[in-house]
Amino acid sequence: MIDTIKIAVPLNLVTFRSYDNFNIDALYLERVLSWQAAPIKAPFKPYREHTTDEKNTHGYLPEISISMYPNQIGFCVIRFSAPIMLYGNNIREIKETDFTCLIITLQAKLKHLNIDISLDDISNAYVWEVHTCKNIDLTNYSSTDTVLSTLNKLHFAKIIQKGETKFYNTEIQKESKDGRKVNIVCYKPGSKSTPSYEICFYDKLEELKKTAAGTEILNNNPELSTKTDIIRFEYRIYRTQMLRSKLSQCELDQDISFKNIFKNQIIKKLNKNIWSRIIDPALYILPYLNRKTDSLWEKIEKLNLKPMKSLYAYSIYKTFSKEGFDNIPQYIINPKTKVLNKIKTQMAQIYNIKPTKIQTTIYHIKNEILNNNPFI
Repeated sequence: MIDTIKIAVPLNLVTFRSYDNFNIDALYLERVLSWQAAPIKAPFKPYREHTTDEKNTHGYLPEISISMYPNQIGFCVIRFSAPIMLYGNNIREIKETDFTCLIITLQAKLKHLNIDISLDDISNAYVWEVHTCKNIDLTNYSSTDTVLSTLNKLHFAKIIQKGETKFYNTEIQKESKDGRKVNIVCYKPGSKSTPSYEICFYDKLEELKKTAAGTEILNNNPELSTKTDIIRFEYRIYRTQMLRSKLSQCELDQDISFKNIFKNQIIKKLNKNIWSRIIDPALYILPYLNRKTDSLWEKIEKLNLKPMKSLYAYSIYKTFSKEGFDNIPQYIINPKTKVLNKIKTQMAQIYNIKPTKIQTTIYHIKNEILNNNPFI
C-alpha cells in the first residue's frame, strides 16, 4: 500500500486559473513562469488558511508547490496522502484498483485550488517521493510493545553503517509524539536535515487514541474494535535520487510514473528490497537476544567484520554448538574463512527448531508486508 506520495507534472501540462493562493506576488510569479527568469519554489498558502466552510466542503487538500530552474522545464509538485484523500484516514489501505477513483478525486481537489490538469497527465506524472506502508494485526501474536522493544535490540543502524559503505548516516529513535516508535533514519552524507529514506515501526492504535480525529476513526470502523494490537510499518523514500537508486536495485524504471508505482507488484519489490537488505540480517540473531548480544557486537566491530555475514554465521554456530558465546572461536564469526561455507550447508536444520512467540510474530509481520495482504 502507498500512503504519502509526491508527484510532479510539467508546467506546460498545467493550467493555473488564478495565482491568488500562492505565497508570493502573483505578477512576479506569472513573469517567472513566462520567462523562467530565476530558480523558484512557490508553495500555496498552508491549508489552515482555508475557511471552515471550505474544509467542510472540500475536506483534505493536497500540498502544492512550483519548482523551476533556469533553462529547465518547471514542475507543479503535488504531495498528498492517498488513503486520507480517498477514505479520510490511513488505517484503511488503498488498493491498486482504487487508482482511477483516486486520480478523479485528486483532479477535483486541484480544480478547487484553481489548477487544471488532465487525468492522463496526473496518471503519467513523475514520482519524486513515496511512502509505502502496512498495518499488521497482532491480536493473536506478541504485543506491539514487545515487538518494538525487540526491534530496538537488533542494532539496525550498525548493520547499515558497517554492512555497505554506500549507506548513509543513521540514527534510531525509540520514543516520539506518535507513541512508541522504532525509526531507522538514513541521511545524505554530511547532512542531518532531510532524510534520504526512513524505515519506521510504530503502534497504530496508540497513535489513533491520542487525538479526537483518531478516536472518531476507531468509532467509525467497528471492525477495529476486535483488534488489540496493530503495528504499522512505513518505508519512506524522501529524496528523488534515493528513489531512483531503490528502483534501480529492484530492476525497475528509474523514471517511474504515478500509475506504475501504484501497482501492487512494484510496492512488493520495494518492500522486499529494503527488508532483505536491512531487516533480515538483524533477524539472524533474533533467537539469541540476551545480555551477551552487545558483546557480540563489540567483537564484530573490533575485528572490523561485515555484520550481515557475521550474524548469519553466529546464528548457525549457536544452533549447532552447546558452548556459550564467551568460548566462540574467532574464525567461526569471520566471514573470510571457509568454515562459514561449510556450516551454511546445514542451514536447513535451523528451521526444524520451534520458534519463540516473538519470532513467530516478527515473521508474521514480514509475511504481511512482503505479500501486501489486505488489512481492512
